[in-house]
Amino acid sequence: DKSANPDTRRLAGIVLKNSLTGCVGEFVNTACFRGLVENIFSVLQSDIQPVRRCASQLSAELASYEIHSGLARDTLSLLISSAASDHLSPTLIEACLEAIGFISEELISKHGKTTPILLDQTLPMLEVVVGRIRNPPTWEVQLKASNTLFFLLDFLSGPLGNRERLAEIMEILFTLTDSRNMEVRLSAFHCLVYLAGSIYTELFPFIERIFGKAERAILYDEEPPALQALEFWSTLASVEIDNLENLASENGNYLLTHGKFESLIAPVAKRLCYVLLNCLMRQEEYQDEDTWNKAAAARVCLGLLSRVAPSTVIEYVAPFISENVMDENSWRRREAATMALGIIAVDAMPAVLEDIVNESLPFLLMGLLHDECLAVRETTALTLSKICKVSKAACTSYFSELAQNLSSALRDDEAVAKHACRGLYNLADFYRFADGVTESELVSLAQVFKPLMMELFSLADRSSVEREGLKGLALRSIGNYVDCAPESCLPILSEVATALLERLLVLRKDRPLSPNERAGIIYAQGILMVSLTRYLSRVNPGNTGLVFKAKDRALEFIIHNTDDSLTEKALKLLAVIEKNLKPDANGISGQIAPPVLAIVNTGRDGSIAAATMCAAVDAILELVRSAGNGFEAYLPITVQTIQELLSHPEAVWRFGPCLLTSLGELSHALGVG
Repeated sequence: DKSANPDTRRLAGIVLKNSLTGCVGEFVNTACFRGLVENIFSVLQSDIQPVRRCASQLSAELASYEIHSGLARDTLSLLISSAASDHLSPTLIEACLEAIGFISEELISKHGKTTPILLDQTLPMLEVVVGRIRNPPTWEVQLKASNTLFFLLDFLSGPLGNRERLAEIMEILFTLTDSRNMEVRLSAFHCLVYLAGSIYTELFPFIERIFGKAERAILYDEEPPALQALEFWSTLASVEIDNLENLASENGNYLLTHGKFESLIAPVAKRLCYVLLNCLMRQEEYQDEDTWNKAAAARVCLGLLSRVAPSTVIEYVAPFISENVMDENSWRRREAATMALGIIAVDAMPAVLEDIVNESLPFLLMGLLHDECLAVRETTALTLSKICKVSKAACTSYFSELAQNLSSALRDDEAVAKHACRGLYNLADFYRFADGVTESELVSLAQVFKPLMMELFSLADRSSVEREGLKGLALRSIGNYVDCAPESCLPILSEVATALLERLLVLRKDRPLSPNERAGIIYAQGILMVSLTRYLSRVNPGNTGLVFKAKDRALEFIIHNTDDSLTEKALKLLAVIEKNLKPDANGISGQIAPPVLAIVNTGRDGSIAAATMCAAVDAILELVRSAGNGFEAYLPITVQTIQELLSHPEAVWRFGPCLLTSLGELSHALGVG
């Protein structure tokens, strides 16, 4: 109805399409169906784009209905002949091409690439699309044909897959990349990206020409085609990485597989490095992590390329880093060189990078604090955090400088502080997991430990409460250092534990909280309890005020908290506290046993997680093991509770191993079988 509102017409079309989708084999009135085809076909000529697009979708649905119902494929034939006609309007040709694309997409999604249901029409569809790309009446028709070609590419790995046809398609795509219209060029690279992921091995004969087209697009074209050209190389590299990993799983060594793998990227890797480094220097001074531009896409691509061709990348990128990391005239060059170092430090072979890292570290440490450009300081902090993760030599030789400078960077802008905090976290990991940490390295850690803790607490206190935000990262870093602190730092650890407990109290909120605030507070409270648990596992302060306060806080969370993960962490903290308490802590069982048994009882209806149940049982067993605390009075009811739980199939299925193990120890303590 041309007199109706366009939105009304479009919605009517959607209702009709949905009706057709659900009535395969039920459309008995053939004359009515033919009339519907004719009417929809007339709407394909509408001047209103949303209505025309809806008619294309309906035409595709009608054609699919004919195919699935075993009817003559008149609609598809009509669409193909109309798209090929030189006597119809460009608008109608566009709509027919779009409908052909919808048909291809739907049939492939339902039946796969090799479905015989469409074999007799696949070639005519491809021919008409190719014809319209070569001889379009308007650039809009060429664009629509190019977009439709994307949906037909699946058949290149199916019924249409042969070298001659692929060569023809590639020639067409190369021509489209030279189009004067940006949208057409974008569509061509979109097709190339798809081919990179679907028929990777067939692209060897074309790689040099693809590189030439992609290089020009990346360096000189508008951003949308340039980003798709970069995406082509990222996709190609991802496929090669998958192949390398599959070979490595067979050979047992990832690095050795490089020599046994015929890489499609290797012949152009050095030239591609030049293009990517050029893009790295086109960054914006003020951009967040979600900004996606040439520089961001080049970062991703260079990281993937470093895993595929590490030696080539290092050979080319190392001089770039040396020449530009301290360039006083261009912040973009400094930032790009620093970013490149961070990328190859993680994605290339770390053993090859020690010389580059050692040469660059003094400049990076100075730039972290003194570079006038925020973007450079942020990237420097990010790169240093990566180096702290992968370079044992850097952590060993420059520990004091890294710890001091990263600590100072915590006072910088939040973007810098976040990466600096991550770097400090990684430094602590080095001490936790490195083999053979020397005495001098422990002395270095002891010298910076207290000021480091102060800076991390300061960052945590001034950061907003967001799940896994700066506050959480700072508290996690503190917990990491609690684990790795040398014995000489134990007095300081006592102060740290007191500070952790104080913040656990401060984080309790009496006012209503937003969901985001609540999630952030729960996350931070969980980290604080884990850190306290780590401290009490390392240090046994006995019946001190700190231990009793921690016990009270843990019980509060067990009794009043509604978050299962926090309850589990509180129970684990309580179990460690029980280990610390001396036998003369009379009355302690009367405080702990009832709320913990209440938690165990909730297992009857399966309302708690298995990890929480195990933590509750562990807390009970620690009371049993700590003789003289008065738990003997609770032994009979505890055994009875667990026996009753084991009579519930749901409880046995979820908690059986944990409950049965505890029952043995409890029965032994009670003196019964």
